Amino acid sequence: MQIDIEELIGKRVTVACSGGGDSVALLHYLKEQNLLLSAVHIHHNIRQEEADLDVNFVETLCKAWNIPLFLKKFNIPMLAKENKMTIEEMGRKMRYQVFFELLQGQTDIVVTAHHSDDNVESVLFNLFRGTALKGMCGIKKGFLVEQGKIFRPMLGVPKREILRYLLEHKLQWREDSTNKENKYTRNFIRNEMLKNTEKYFPQYAKRVYSFCQLAKQDDDYLQQLAQRELHVQEREISFSIELPAPLFFRACIQAMEILGGKIEYTNIHLQDIYRLKSLQNGKKIILPKDIIAVRAYDKIVFYTGNKRSNFCIPMQLGSFTLEGRRYTIQQKDRTTFHLTKGKKNALYISGDNLQDVYIRTRREGDKFTKFSSGTKKLKEYFIDKKIPSYRRNTIPLLAKGSTVLAIFGVEIANTMQITGQTKIVLELLEEET
Repeated sequence: MQIDIEELIGKRVTVACSGGGDSVALLHYLKEQNLLLSAVHIHHNIRQEEADLDVNFVETLCKAWNIPLFLKKFNIPMLAKENKMTIEEMGRKMRYQVFFELLQGQTDIVVTAHHSDDNVESVLFNLFRGTALKGMCGIKKGFLVEQGKIFRPMLGVPKREILRYLLEHKLQWREDSTNKENKYTRNFIRNEMLKNTEKYFPQYAKRVYSFCQLAKQDDDYLQQLAQRELHVQEREISFSIELPAPLFFRACIQAMEILGGKIEYTNIHLQDIYRLKSLQNGKKIILPKDIIAVRAYDKIVFYTGNKRSNFCIPMQLGSFTLEGRRYTIQQKDRTTFHLTKGKKNALYISGDNLQDVYIRTRREGDKFTKFSSGTKKLKEYFIDKKIPSYRRNTIPLLAKGSTVLAIFGVEIANTMQITGQTKIVLELLEEET
């Protein structure tokens, strides 16, 4: 049995040891490499007396091998019921919670004894449940967790090689009786579906692991291509509706994760977003964590829910922030302001008569009169300018009553033009994000 330990050298390594053959073999192998070792064992309170015997076994083993042991105990069945999770899900959640705690200063790397047969089970589990290419990448070999890392050094090692190692070194281990219970999905895959596979395909676990590595290379490349297509602003992410499906779906997932972290999305969510491509402008769907996806002309835009804002402040010089964007109103020199008129996102207005003027977001009944044009409803003007509906509630306006004098970053009303008689010139600037 060969394990790559290069990443473990010089680190404080904690082995997740259940007392089963896989983790005992891993703990022994790493002990023989003279690494700075400790172990962690978690009592799940699932198998009662049998679990107590597991604790005694691991404690005795670690004492004999002079390896420090972290011992944690949870009532997983009770926690699963309280949190409406399966026992498998709850057990996994609590195990990783313990690992994360250890990585806050007590160890550098937590290693688990997942092997290539476990990887086969995960791939089949994902396939039967319904997955895309990402689910076919199998178990990750390692991932960073704040100050440390969780690592699986035996992923390329088949179960039969682990058993051979245990016998060669005359090691003892504990058998988990629940491994024979097919009520657990992964046990069914292992005990029923794969029990005769090795007879016909002796290298099946290594072959599937190799496939997973290739699938991961392909998926990583497609993820990179999708990431390049994202246009990211403060609380808004967009990409072209013309993206091919493999990039479109990955862009959707990345956008949701940027806005909401790791979220529970399903294939139904992704298909609903994809259907926006064929719907009219402005159509939207609500996603987990109050994320909204909307068809905005030739783009799909993701943003966090913004209801109609009640933002309203008296017009004054200085800066203000609205929906994560920063705006500035400042007075310019009357004789030299034209030198800066080309500034991006800047508008220039006459500031001579601005009594009872407010900076606010749009309201029902707002009207706007642009240069050389008649007065129309602000909503109609936004439509003419192809300003997406999801942005209309977050654009600051300069308004007097229901009359809009300027739309920051867009246009000013004809009454706000600077003329030869203008004494005060104001710059309305939407700062770049």
